[in-house]
Order: sequence, then structure tokens, then C-alpha cells
Amino acid sequence: MKQAMAWLKEHRSVNLLLLVAYIFFILFAHGAFVSLSVVVMNALSLPVYNHLVALLVALAPLVVGALVYRALKRKMKPDPRGLFFLVLVLSGLVVHFFVFTEMNIEFIHAMEFGVLAALIYPLVGRFGAAIVGALPVMLVDEWYQYKVLFDYVEYFDFNDILLDLLGAGLFLSLLRVLGVGSEEQATHLLKRSELYVLGLIVLLTTVFLSTNVMVCYSSDVTNNTWLILNDINAEYGFWRVHPLIGSTYHVLEPMAGMITVFGVCVAYFFMDPMRWLK
Repeated sequence: MKQAMAWLKEHRSVNLLLLVAYIFFILFAHGAFVSLSVVVMNALSLPVYNHLVALLVALAPLVVGALVYRALKRKMKPDPRGLFFLVLVLSGLVVHFFVFTEMNIEFIHAMEFGVLAALIYPLVGRFGAAIVGALPVMLVDEWYQYKVLFDYVEYFDFNDILLDLLGAGLFLSLLRVLGVGSEEQATHLLKRSELYVLGLIVLLTTVFLSTNVMVCYSSDVTNNTWLILNDINAEYGFWRVHPLIGSTYHVLEPMAGMITVFGVCVAYFFMDPMRWLK
């Protein structure tokens, strides 16, 4: 894995080409994948389909464990920072599965954006920067599903964004455990471009909300509103029941979703060595 990341870093044009192609795949293959998923679900029945997907999801920690064990067997010293974040991310994925997941198949998001973050990392050289670099793609992907691809979606899904971030963190923390980035020098926080990119995203979000170009709920709509983040008409409490498949899950409301997403991105900054003082 370390050799693969080093090769991509040395061949930046190839890395960039793969990244652009993969972003297009994420954005425009989603509809076809959903259609295929529905066909398989109808062929197997919903209970069988959900159990099969849950089994595949459960294999992920086993694969991660096997990779870590292999590193230990080869007498590699796993990076403590990577191990810490790996445990945190796996814990977050478990929480997401039981609290925020509408359908088990949604965990494909974690794999998709894990690969995306891994492709961005050789170009930017820091784990936190790879996460922030992937965030705009996550946001555009959710907007595309919400406003273009599916006409039945009632809200901008911050649950999926959180899952995307956890998937990206899973792949990157595993890379760190396996020794990628071990030679990285500590960088002062104020010299890290990802801080300013994330700050710009936060600033634009604040401007859009304050001018009502983007609003949290349909009751806040004005003449210049372009995007309603949550257009659910039915009243619901903490738990929401899916009208078709009967699953129970919590929907992150807009403000809570934005705070969670930006907070998780900041937390990932600490995957890299950091200096606070000059």
C-alpha cells in the first residue's frame, strides 16, 4: 500500500486522471447502481437482501483486522495516531449503522468515498487535506441525488455525508496504520491549506443561509431561495420510519448536520502531525 501511494505521488498526472475519472463515476453511475440494487432486492426479497448486505458490511472490520495483523506479523510498528483514528472511525461506523442508516446498501458510500480520499491523498500529502478535498464532491453528490437524480427524495442527506466522511477516514487511517505518511513533518495549523478551504466552505454556507439562497426548511422559503435542505412535510420525532421498507433511523436535521460535518472534518486535521507554535 505504501508503495502504491508513493507511485501515485511520483506520477501525479496519472493520479489526477484517475481522480477525475473516479469523480465522474461517483456522480453519474449512482442511478445505474441504484437501479441494479432494486432489481437484486426484488429478486431476493427485502429481508434476504438486507441480510446479505449486512453480511458484506460485517466483513469490512475483518478485512481491516487482517491488514493490521499482517502488518504486525511483518514486524511493522503500526502508527499510534492511525490506530487511534481507526478505532474512532470503526466506532463511528457502528453508531451510524444502528442510528443513521436507512438501508444497509448505503454503506457503499463509505467504500466509494474511502477510495476517493485515498486517490486525493498522494496529490495533497496530508490526511486532513484529503478529507477536505473530498468534501465538495460529497456535497455535490448529495445535491445531485436530491435535486436531479431522484424526484422522491425529501431532504439533503447529511446522514450520507457523515457516512462518506467515515468511509474516507476508514481508508486514510488504515493507510496511516500501514505506514503511509510516517515520514510527514509536523506543519503549523495556520500553514495548512485545508484549514482555509474548509473555512471558505463554512463562509459560503453562512452567506447562503443568511441570504436565504439556502434555507433549512420549506417554511423559511423566500423569493430568492434556491435550495431547501429539509422538505419533509410529515411531523416526526427523533426516529423516522421509512414509508416503504419500514426501517427506523434518525435524520440529521440541517443545522445539526452541518455542525457535525464540519466538526468531523476538523477532527480529521489531527490525523497529521501538527504544530501550534512557531
